[in-house]
Amino acid sequence: IKNLGHIVGSGSHGADPDKVAAIQKLSRPQSKHLLKSFLGLCNYYRDYIPHYSEVVLPLTELTKKRCPEELTWKENHEIAFQSVKRCLMEATSLSTPVLGVPFVIQCDASSTGIGGCLSQRKDGVLHPISYASQKLTKAQQAWPTIEREAYAVIWSLKKFETWIFGSPIELITDHNPLTFVSKNAPQSSKLQRWALALQKYNISITHCPGVKLANADALSRLNC
Repeated sequence: IKNLGHIVGSGSHGADPDKVAAIQKLSRPQSKHLLKSFLGLCNYYRDYIPHYSEVVLPLTELTKKRCPEELTWKENHEIAFQSVKRCLMEATSLSTPVLGVPFVIQCDASSTGIGGCLSQRKDGVLHPISYASQKLTKAQQAWPTIEREAYAVIWSLKKFETWIFGSPIELITDHNPLTFVSKNAPQSSKLQRWALALQKYNISITHCPGVKLANADALSRLNC
């Protein structure tokens, strides 16, 4: 069933192929206003695109106040423009959350970004429900690795809270950021806030090396 730009049914949902085809036909934006319109349209489907914030980063940089209304289009902008359209074409359907089934969150952090993937296990297989990613600020990039990993957990939990609150959550990560937060909270007001935020969730931890943490690791580590 088509509904507001999505195809919904049979326990899953995906982007409407007609809408995706229309995006494929769009030509390169000639102004900041047109670029913002293009990004707004793509942003509507960002849940289907792993590492979306990294893919469109060169384009979002052009929308900043310091950039002129008439765009200076370079090779990296064209690559990002074509990449986001390709990602929409290749986007797979996402599963609809099932009540009573525990959630799985895979999250990771790199030196420049964080990423998370919300899933549920069905017949022993992880089925993605939503992808999310965010570019780190300059200040956040200066944090120690374990602190960025801890922030990835906090950010992912908040991002997916509408679905996961009150349910068992399996956290898959390649570090042990929750232990770091609990041990070091007395030394930092920031970590104290994070420790308090974690208390409302029912979390169990599964360790997985970064090389095997495909979903979230790709979200945080891709640079465009």
